[in-house]
Amino acid sequence: MTQAPVSLVDGDYARRARIAHALASAGRHVEPFESLEEFAAKSHDRAVLLVHDEGTLVRDVINWCQREGQLVGALVYAQDPPPKAVVQAIRSGATDYCQWPLDPESLQEAVDACQAVAETEWSRAEKQAFARKLIERLTPREKEVLTYMTKGFSNRAIGEQLGISPRTVEIHRGHMLSKLYANNSPDAVRIALEAGIEV
Repeated sequence: MTQAPVSLVDGDYARRARIAHALASAGRHVEPFESLEEFAAKSHDRAVLLVHDEGTLVRDVINWCQREGQLVGALVYAQDPPPKAVVQAIRSGATDYCQWPLDPESLQEAVDACQAVAETEWSRAEKQAFARKLIERLTPREKEVLTYMTKGFSNRAIGEQLGISPRTVEIHRGHMLSKLYANNSPDAVRIALEAGIEV
C-alpha cells in the first residue's frame, strides 16, 4: 500500500509538532494546519486527515472536503472524549476515532488502518462517479428503461409500464447498452446500481 499523505488539523502547536514528527519519522508526508482556514487553502484529495476534536472543527473539515469533492479518510482524536463526541464525529463522516495520546507506533497503525478503510471508499466513489457520467449520456426514455431493468422487468412489462411496444423497448435497450459500453443487460444493471439508481 502506497502511503497517502497526512493532513493534520490541530490548533495546538505542541501536539501538532509531536504528531507530525512521529509520522514523518515513519516515512509519512505530513502537512500540518492550525485551522480550517489554513486547511481549506490547499487540496487534500486522497489524503488521510488527522483532526483534533475541538468545537466544530471535525464537522467543518469533513463538510469542506465533501463540498469540494475531496476523497479523504478522517481520523479524529481527543483526550478522554465523551461517547457523544465519538458518535458525532463518526456520523459526520470520520473513519475512526482515537484517544490521545497515542505512542508513535499506535499512531502509525491507526493512520494505516484509516487509509485502508478510506481506499475502499475512494474506489467505490470513483466507480460511482464513472457510472454516473455514463448514465448522464442516456436519454430520459433510456433511463426509464434502465430503471425498470434494475427492477427485473421484461421488455414486455417495461413496454406496458411506459405505454410503448416491446420492440421499441428493445431499441431503447440497444441504444442504452451501447452508450453505457455494456456487453449485456446484467452489465447495464451493474452500472446503474453503481451510479446509485434506486431499485
